[in-house]
Amino acid sequence: MATAPAVTVSQSLLLGIAVIALFGMQVLVTGLTAKKLDVFDVSYARALWASVVVNASSVACRWLVLATSGFSQIVPILLAVTVPVVSYKLVFSCTLKQAILIWVAVLMVVTLAGAVLVLGALWTGSWLDMKFNLPMTNVAHWGRPI
Repeated sequence: MATAPAVTVSQSLLLGIAVIALFGMQVLVTGLTAKKLDVFDVSYARALWASVVVNASSVACRWLVLATSGFSQIVPILLAVTVPVVSYKLVFSCTLKQAILIWVAVLMVVTLAGAVLVLGALWTGSWLDMKFNLPMTNVAHWGRPI
């Protein structure tokens, strides 16, 4: 049985802030990319709605794949590509090419920014723990000792 890595309280708080910042960045990049592609009737409200739809449908698809693990390996990959593209196409009422370009731009920026934010949150949290001599409390197991 695999165990979860230990994350301190300050690291988990900073990771929560990083997730919120990453969602804001996703909305910003979605709106900027749609404006650059001259999508008809684009606004940041639609970009927010598109980001919510993409994230909610991705979580639902992930749950579906985990619930029915009899699928082959290609089904999660197809869902990971088609769900965001279809969501952007429906929310923005744009062409398939524009939806694919929006998805690629958002995927590239959010992946890079996510890696930077997560590593920064983990490093900053561990630095704060050492600087202020905070106890190394493990929160990965919901408060239970390992």
